[in-house]
Amino acid sequence: MPRSPCKISCVCRPSVGGTGTRWGPVLGPLLLVPLGEFLRANLGGRIEGLHLLIYGLLLVAVIRFLPGGLSALFARLATRYPSQFKS
Repeated sequence: MPRSPCKISCVCRPSVGGTGTRWGPVLGPLLLVPLGEFLRANLGGRIEGLHLLIYGLLLVAVIRFLPGGLSALFARLATRYPSQFKS
């Protein structure tokens, strides 16, 4: 059976954004897709697989140090600095 990177990315992107939140599944792909393309475009031709290594390390770091995802980080920042997030 061929491996499909979509299976892994379909799980990682919402997890990075924040599972169980309204904006997490939207925020994760909005940040990770451009980041992946940027790394591939700038590092993909230098050392084979370097862009995937950096992308994977960033995924692991976000999942490890931000268990609530990026949406939880933004919510924490909004409560800490409410004047910066007023509409």
